[in-house]
Amino acid sequence: MSPLLFLDFDDVLAIDHQYPSGRVLTALLRGKLDEVPELWENIFDKLARQNLLMLHEEFSPTYVISSSWAGMLSREQIFEVLRRTKMQFVANDMHDEWKLPHLKVPERAADIEAWLHLHNQVSPRPFLILDDVISGHPIRNTRLEQYAVLCDAWSGFTDKKLEHAQMILRAQMNPTSPNNA
Repeated sequence: MSPLLFLDFDDVLAIDHQYPSGRVLTALLRGKLDEVPELWENIFDKLARQNLLMLHEEFSPTYVISSSWAGMLSREQIFEVLRRTKMQFVANDMHDEWKLPHLKVPERAADIEAWLHLHNQVSPRPFLILDDVISGHPIRNTRLEQYAVLCDAWSGFTDKKLEHAQMILRAQMNPTSPNNA
């Protein structure tokens, strides 16, 4: 069974000061998506996208969007953003319950716990939380911390963070492997 991946966007994938998330919202509201190709090319960092794709190819996770973007955008709009940013693989493998219940930063840990309680009890699946140190701060010192990779602001999902994510998922998926010691 594939693992779950709780995915934040800001400071995980979207790290460029010139392309804040508000520009995506503006483009969607204006309905002029084809007029801003540079936005779709640059909103998500190339290395962060590549690293997420590498994680996807190894583990084939099912995605739950834990980003505040999911509070502002519909599922269809999130799909459109993912398609335009060459991240269709995330859209293709989003969970039916594709976002957290409240999407409020101070309650991020509680929201993830609530989602897991509602949707990961019958057949528990391994999971990973990809977040940033700011919105993911409430995850620290909770039981979720051991499943979290917290990316540094403006650095995103780096190679080192990818290695940490792989280690977390491998340990859950094959807990007796000598590589997980």
